Amino acid sequence: MKEEIYKVKITNRVNFGFWKGCGIIAIALLMAEFTMGNSIGFDNPFAFFGLVLVIWFLNLLLKPLLIVFTLPFVLFTLGAGIILLNAIIIWLAEKCVPGICINSFWTALWAGFLIEAISWIFAIVEADKVFKRKKTE
Repeated sequence: MKEEIYKVKITNRVNFGFWKGCGIIAIALLMAEFTMGNSIGFDNPFAFFGLVLVIWFLNLLLKPLLIVFTLPFVLFTLGAGIILLNAIIIWLAEKCVPGICINSFWTALWAGFLIEAISWIFAIVEADKVFKRKKTE
């Protein structure tokens, strides 16, 4: 019987998916609050962090289902419909967390746009790092 040998590649890479996702959401919400004036209100930092966690959780569970059910719309808008789905998730999260006030759906739409824009920036930076690393090896 031939014995199989498995090679294990040890890397120093740590998966920061949760922290990166929460960071992107927090940065986008703070930018939306800064750019929209008094359209977003947080009673205290705990309410803000609660909102970030609820948005992250809804993105994890609800967003894939929403994308599947609205796939024709997302494809028709060439992916821009994802921003609308982000706004719906932010609007739902605002209803779930006490101490948060988002005055209009347009504010949630702006925050959803900022979440997507910051996510795209992070994805481009990460892809560029991976591409450069593979190119030099």
